[in-house]
Amino acid sequence: MTVPVIDLGDLVVQIVSDGRFALDGGAIFGVVPRALWSRSLPADRANRVPLALNCLLVSGHGRHVLIDTGLGEKGDERFRQRHDVRRCGGVVEALARLGIDPGDVTDVVNTHLHWDHAGGNTFPARGEPPGPTFPRASYHVQEQELAFARRAGERTRGSYRAEDFEPLVSQGRLVLLDGRTDIAPGITVHLAPGHLPHMQVVTVTGRNGTVFFPADLVPTTHHLAPAWIMAYDVEPLRTLETKKEWLDRAARGEWRVVFYHDVDCPVATVEEREGRWLAHPLQEN
Repeated sequence: MTVPVIDLGDLVVQIVSDGRFALDGGAIFGVVPRALWSRSLPADRANRVPLALNCLLVSGHGRHVLIDTGLGEKGDERFRQRHDVRRCGGVVEALARLGIDPGDVTDVVNTHLHWDHAGGNTFPARGEPPGPTFPRASYHVQEQELAFARRAGERTRGSYRAEDFEPLVSQGRLVLLDGRTDIAPGITVHLAPGHLPHMQVVTVTGRNGTVFFPADLVPTTHHLAPAWIMAYDVEPLRTLETKKEWLDRAARGEWRVVFYHDVDCPVATVEEREGRWLAHPLQEN
């Protein structure tokens, strides 16, 4: 599969993959019956479905902004087997193939702090606490998402790892946001509650249009139907309304949408036709 480079004129947008992994299909599709979702995304013998880790690099105006960081290096062999992790070097090697070192990254945006989106924030150091993977970057997250992660209870505790964000707090590297914020020229985060109360999505706007990064609001093209919502979502009814709002904006604006967890269709435009949302994959020029 060839992933297109999106030239917005003053900004260039590229997917940098952290590889892929797998999660239980029932958890990924929530209340949707297996008889329906398995037609779109068949499960393996362990009932797991394949998921990508399509992180996003936005370059321009002297900045390299990385949106989400994937799984990272901290999972042990049991974790890797349970989740069928296949990283092949991950985000750092993907950046290196573009000629970008970790120290060249100026900003990291975490849409939220779940381990499959923020795991690459830090790297394990033998005998020492984890350190920042991107040593010169400022890391941006909603302040209330950090608070939510720190007070995670039985329902959400398994989705967070303190080592993905607490070292950044202690080193003063985490920039805490309050709602809609411009991260850099053309790059804006917006609150999009549902999956989590304070998750943020990202728009990247240049002279040649807009790229939309919905994170886990719409994790794959298989989740375009508003009611196809993950069991992980803390507020599924809010997800339903938030998803419809943002998909409508994306369709009307002819935005290019990056689906973080989609293995087969990482970038597409979307449209509503006869009450259904459809994806039109973006091809290499």
